[in-house]
Amino acid sequence: MGGFSAMIGNPPWERPRVEDKEWWSMYPSIANAKKSTRLKMINELRTKEPMLVTEYENEIKKYDLLKNYFSGGQFPLTGHGSMNLYGLFAEIMVVLSKNIGLITQTNLVTDAMTHRWFKQQVLSKRISGIVDFVNKKPFFKMLRLTLAFQLSQ
Repeated sequence: MGGFSAMIGNPPWERPRVEDKEWWSMYPSIANAKKSTRLKMINELRTKEPMLVTEYENEIKKYDLLKNYFSGGQFPLTGHGSMNLYGLFAEIMVVLSKNIGLITQTNLVTDAMTHRWFKQQVLSKRISGIVDFVNKKPFFKMLRLTLAFQLSQ
């Protein structure tokens, strides 16, 4: 069996989708509107700022293509639902590495999106223990002090 003896990485903690409130933050009235109102406002903006609306729509298309790829069978354990890139990253790590040891947000072992991955790791005895901790020290200085992490081996 091939693979790496150990891998170190920094998984991205993002969801492959456009976050409307963040994307439209330069237009607070659009960003803070309810979805149906926001869609109307974006449609009205099409006449004033057609390039901006096109850019927004292209971003949505890009993320839809990305999500379709991730859910197309390459990632059977984590490529479903409201996926997060750290789950996909963890799935790649266990395919490429003989043994795993991960420091990630606790969500990797608690989220519904990654439950299939976690279950497989436990059943195949690839994870033998988990230590959960909060970033109070702080261990990771640039992150908020209440963020929970887990160390698994």
